[in-house]
Order: sequence, then C-alpha cells, then structure tokens
Amino acid sequence: MVAFFDLDNTLLDGANGNIYALRMVREGYMGPRVLLEVLRYTALYKMNRLPRREVFGRVLEIMGQYTIVDMIGFMDRNFETHVIPRLYQGGVDGVREHRDKGHVTVIATAAGEYIAERVRVQLGADDIIASYTPTDGDHMTSDELGPMAFMEGKLDMAAEYIAAQFRRAGLEPAGDEDYFQNAGYQSVKPNPEGLEFTLYTATDAARAEAGTVAIQEPVATQLDRAPAFKVALGDAAALDA
Repeated sequence: MVAFFDLDNTLLDGANGNIYALRMVREGYMGPRVLLEVLRYTALYKMNRLPRREVFGRVLEIMGQYTIVDMIGFMDRNFETHVIPRLYQGGVDGVREHRDKGHVTVIATAAGEYIAERVRVQLGADDIIASYTPTDGDHMTSDELGPMAFMEGKLDMAAEYIAAQFRRAGLEPAGDEDYFQNAGYQSVKPNPEGLEFTLYTATDAARAEAGTVAIQEPVATQLDRAPAFKVALGDAAALDA
C-alpha cells in the first residue's frame, strides 16, 4: 500500500510558498513590489486565468537572481525556524502510523524537490513526488520546466508512481491502457459571460475589471444590490453569525 501526504494545508499549517515568499521580502531577497506581482500571478491562477507553470516560472526567475548556494542557505535557515514549527502533529503521526504498518509513505507536493526532500527526512517518509526545479550552472532557471506536481499533474505523477510499484512487484497490467483504467466523466464549469461585480458604498461605486472575477458554483447567481460584509476567515464566530 502507498500512502500519499500533501504538504500545503495538510502536513503544514499554511502554504510553504507563502511562508518562503514572506521570508524573502523580510530578508531582502524580494521587494514588496515583486511580492505583489507574485500574489497577482497567484490570484490569476486561482481564477483559472493563468497556468500554475507560469507562476512557478516567475518565482524561479526571482530566485535565479541568486546562486543555488545562497538559496539553499536561505531555505535551510527558514525551514528550521518557520516550516518545522508549523508541521501538524497529526500529519507527523499519520506518516509514522503508516510506516509502522509497512506502507510506503510519499510526500506529494507542488513544492520544489529540495523542500520536499527536507520534509521527507524530517518526517521519516519513504519518498517524494515534487516539482522539478531546473538549473543553469549555479543558478535556478525557469527554462525547461519539468513536470509540475500540482492538481492534475500531481494525480498523474501519483498514478505513475503506483504503476511503478506494480511493475517492481512483477504484477501484470490489467487496465485498458497498461496499468490504467480509463473512465469518462462530465465536467461542469461556470459560464463567465455577462458576469459583472460592482461594490457600492453610500457615496461611491467600484467595478471590477472584466475577467478579474470568477464564481465557484456552476449555477445561475443573481446578487443585484445584495448587502456585502467584510469578515476575516479566521473569525469563525463572525462567519456563523
């Protein structure tokens, strides 16, 4: 049996990318303006308007300004002080429990290979599935990006990992495509045509630019002049009110 563990918001309280981005700003590796650019790229990705590959590539361009030795020192330093303390104890225990049962434990994350390996060693897991980080001499580069371990890419890499375990065990393929069984399914997504968002106050109005707003549910939505409330996600009581 193979047990896969995601890193961001599963083993880790938060996203490792956000942790390191903030540390890069505070330690002078990244200016506030560049941070805003990265956050903009991330927001566009979450609205399905920009491939994650481009976000990852932009981050590598920023990190590529410094040598790999510099970046490894930066990542190691902050791993000890800002990543390890945020590892969920439940996730740590989960990895240990599966290992005690003889299961293969794999850290599957969109993070780069170096951080994924640090987490694997810290938790005593067996293997990693992570995004390949290309290099050019002694610098990171966004050229020739390899497989990205996020969303569908992560699922494909996990499936291939299991297939490799089958091959290693000498099991014969039984799917309609090697070890894989194809299945059809229907996917429904919202139609953004005509979607507008305008926020009115007592004295003014602000309209979002076309293409900068997305809806999550594939159903018709009419919120004309609906009241709006600002609530922090961490304020559970306010969200229930």
